[in-house]
Amino acid sequence: MITNVVHNETKQVEEINNEINDIFDDQMIDYEKLEELINIVFYGLEDKEIIVRWSCAKGLARITERLNEDLANDILDTLLEIKNHSKSYE
Repeated sequence: MITNVVHNETKQVEEINNEINDIFDDQMIDYEKLEELINIVFYGLEDKEIIVRWSCAKGLARITERLNEDLANDILDTLLEIKNHSKSYE
């Protein structure tokens, strides 16, 4: 049972990593698709499985390192806002 859960989570992480590669392999970045993927990654940061949280954090790092500084800062600011907002409910 646990093996199946980890396998499914790993498969989802692989799909996200493939999406990241696909978005940045093109000459023109599809910003709509990128925004959707970033939202999925943000959601994954709250997952109960540590491998998913870790992989989403790594995916977010991979995304931000490929963007220009302004867009990367926007993502980091949003991440900080989400984390600060979630702490206020604890």
